Amino acid sequence: AAAAAFGSADPRKEQLLVSDGKIRRAQAQVQDAVRIALETEETSGAVLSDLNRQRDVIVRVTDHVGNINNSITGAGQVLHQMRRRSALKKAALWAMVILLVVTIIV
Repeated sequence: AAAAAFGSADPRKEQLLVSDGKIRRAQAQVQDAVRIALETEETSGAVLSDLNRQRDVIVRVTDHVGNINNSITGAGQVLHQMRRRSALKKAALWAMVILLVVTIIV
């Protein structure tokens, strides 16, 4: 009877050892998963920080481009006014030349 009891306890012990091994492996996998999740969270925080800095740079560059565009537009308007004034001055000069020529001839 003792041998029968010992024989039936042996498979239970083996089953407990197998179960213990499975639990230890599962615990290790959970610890690895937690470690990976923490690393992922840290990495995503760094990425978000980088993206925020890049967004700030893009906003500043956009503002600068807008200012440059306004400056170029203003410079174009000034050049247009200068051309128009130059043409008017040339026309006035030619009118005076014609008037002088007519005055000299008469």
